[in-house]
Amino acid sequence: MNKNINVVWCLLVIGIFHACKNQTTTQSTGPHLYSQDTTLPKDTINAANLTFENPIFDFGKVKEGPKLNYVFVMRNIGKIPVVISDVQTTCGCTTAYWPKGAIAPYQSDSIKIAFQTQGNSGAQEKKILVFSNSIRKIIVLTVKGIIQI
Repeated sequence: MNKNINVVWCLLVIGIFHACKNQTTTQSTGPHLYSQDTTLPKDTINAANLTFENPIFDFGKVKEGPKLNYVFVMRNIGKIPVVISDVQTTCGCTTAYWPKGAIAPYQSDSIKIAFQTQGNSGAQEKKILVFSNSIRKIIVLTVKGIIQI
């Protein structure tokens, strides 16, 4: 009986280690879960490649109340068009507006952000997730600062 329990226990441990080895990693930003794809396509020279001049906007210290607007400037430095399929924010106080059409190679465009300070206070850091066909499938933008009451 004791031998059977030891055999079952060993098989259980081996099964757990095997299952853990095959898991993929996900990261969480607020309510959104996504897999960070770190593998690059074999042909990165002929791929879409979206870059941002400044992926972080620090609005500093502001009084509570006004809506803050910012424009994230982006450029396709790849050889095929970039198509942004979705942009998600991690807070209802942040709204994003993005181009619905393709961004041609070597062309620029922008993502416009509106951040509502009303109802917020203290240190704030909001993430904007940009999903596209670029080499990096998900690009994270950040809006941060301090809201004073």
